[in-house]
Amino acid sequence: MFAGWNDGRLSACDAATGEELWEGEIGPSPVAPITYAVNGRQYISVMTGSQGGGAVPARIWTFALDGDSEAPGQP
Repeated sequence: MFAGWNDGRLSACDAATGEELWEGEIGPSPVAPITYAVNGRQYISVMTGSQGGGAVPARIWTFALDGDSEAPGQP
């Protein structure tokens, strides 16, 4: 399961135990994390940033399960 936190964190947790498996700083107000698979590889996408005209631009982050690239810095 995935959760976005108001302080800009995205967490991945074991759905059965609730144990946190991964956490990353992705920016303000992460909302609506979704997971999907393409050609057998699992991805998660989540929107961050402005919801309702704020000063921070909106971004969509996409992570791949077992991905190894580093995320770009915050604008």
